[in-house]
Amino acid sequence: AVLLNTVHDAVLHPGEQGGLKSWFYQPFRPAHAYIALSNYVAQQLCDVYAIAPDRVSVIPLGPLSDPVTRVPDGPSRTGPLRLLFFGRILRYKGLERLIEAYGMLRAEGQQISLQITGSGDLGDVIAAVTALADITVDNKWVPEDEMEGVFSQADVIILPYLESSQSGVIASAFATGVPAIGTPIGGLPEQITHGVNGLLTADTSPAALACEIRKLAGDGALLAKLREGALRTAQQQFSWDKISDEILILSRNCLNRVGR
Repeated sequence: AVLLNTVHDAVLHPGEQGGLKSWFYQPFRPAHAYIALSNYVAQQLCDVYAIAPDRVSVIPLGPLSDPVTRVPDGPSRTGPLRLLFFGRILRYKGLERLIEAYGMLRAEGQQISLQITGSGDLGDVIAAVTALADITVDNKWVPEDEMEGVFSQADVIILPYLESSQSGVIASAFATGVPAIGTPIGGLPEQITHGVNGLLTADTSPAALACEIRKLAGDGALLAKLREGALRTAQQQFSWDKISDEILILSRNCLNRVGR
């Protein structure tokens, strides 16, 4: 038999230490090959666990639903740019920096709104959230079959992360024609191509986040371009047909190596 080990995170994210997850993140069981979901994680596997590079293949994570057939209509130019923060709320996700950036932009008079959807502790940010207009919060875990509906209400998803291996949220957002603004951290630059399917910030500061959001809020043509690029990326780079083919090729190569 051949064992392929698919690795989402090579090391724990900040704030995930302790309990069952810490036990799980022991040195990985020896496998014939490892599938990393980004080059960033592949390098961590080699560096942290001394796995030979030729045993690690990079195959990206696909979306949770099939890509839509066309890009949905964008926002009215008279309406706000709808920002979405989606996913688990943990320290490394940088939500407090997004809220600070949002406050800066609202003070400028930018026409934007923010939806925060995900499970986690909002204690550190709830005061800032309630002090700002047009922020809505849905503090719960969202089932997979409801995610597309959440994304469909957004114009751009924001990933203000301070650390990241890669993001399954990006792949699923792209499949609905929603581009991303993310920080240049970990594997995010492998998924977000600046000016093609989203925008990458200069750094992780609130000012850098505000800069890229400001660009999109004031440029409807750019938003339309990024929406097209996001869907195209989902249909091509994150296609499950392509991913399946790559896994089959890797599996056959492993079988050949062990003489099956």
